[in-house]
Amino acid sequence: MEIIKRNLRGVPIAIVMSILIMMSILACSVAPLMLASSLVAPVVGIGSPTEIPTPTRTPKPTFTPTATYTPTPDVRIDFRVDSAQIVAGETTVLRWDVENAETLTLGDDPVDLHGTREVQPRLTRTWTLRATGPTGSVERQVTVVVEEPTPTPTPAVTDTPTATPVPPTPTRRPAAPTPTRRPATPTPRRPTPTPAPNWEFVYIDNSIRTFGDCGGPHFHGVVLGQGGAPTNGIAVRFWFYSVEDCKVSGVGEATGGWGFNPGLAGPLKHTHIEFYLQVVNSCADLTPRSDVFTVVFDEACEAGRFENITFRYNW
Repeated sequence: MEIIKRNLRGVPIAIVMSILIMMSILACSVAPLMLASSLVAPVVGIGSPTEIPTPTRTPKPTFTPTATYTPTPDVRIDFRVDSAQIVAGETTVLRWDVENAETLTLGDDPVDLHGTREVQPRLTRTWTLRATGPTGSVERQVTVVVEEPTPTPTPAVTDTPTATPVPPTPTRRPAAPTPTRRPATPTPRRPTPTPAPNWEFVYIDNSIRTFGDCGGPHFHGVVLGQGGAPTNGIAVRFWFYSVEDCKVSGVGEATGGWGFNPGLAGPLKHTHIEFYLQVVNSCADLTPRSDVFTVVFDEACEAGRFENITFRYNW
């Protein structure tokens, strides 16, 4: 600025003011250009434009709902009996209600989750109800106690005294009363028994052997001929209710042997049934050759297999 002042000495003031104003305007115009060149210079020096990286958008975290825990229900069993103590020959009823089970068995028999069963055990017995569900197996048991019936006392027979006849009252002309004779008491005689038929074959007493078999009942036996040896070719008839069957000894069995498997349905395996066996002429001619032998059945698991039922030649 001092240099400008020395060079403009003697110059009219109006000209000097004009020059100063122009210099101020020029200075205001050049300053932005110098600032811009200073900003561009580094870029020009590199020789190529620098890419400005595009900012990466960070995704917001996704909310994952927490799983709700649902507990697995436990198996519930209500197993009961109407009468836990009965007299032999009576019946009682088992009842059950089960929840949250997939399978249910009473003994070895599959049953519904809600049900009943009438039973008539001959001896004290325990039943097991087993339920299987998602959490495992659960068992419940009931026991029925069977008591022998109390014998009914037989009243003693009292003899009725016989009235003694009173002699007649004497009249004016008394006469000796005529004695009345008492009739003699007859001696009772036992009736003559009717002789039993002389059967060609007879059942050997107490030869039968009984075993528990929940899959029963099954019947097996043998026919003994002359001399007591097992004999083939003898027909044995088997029946119950309206079901009949007939087998020939030695056919499909050991010498002299025979067998029957009636194939009862589940509920009938726990029902009172009487089965009958008899030696006959043939399976086509059912003329009897022996008396009828009766097998009493009540419960397969207690007595479901009957072995060694023996008929022997008797003539």
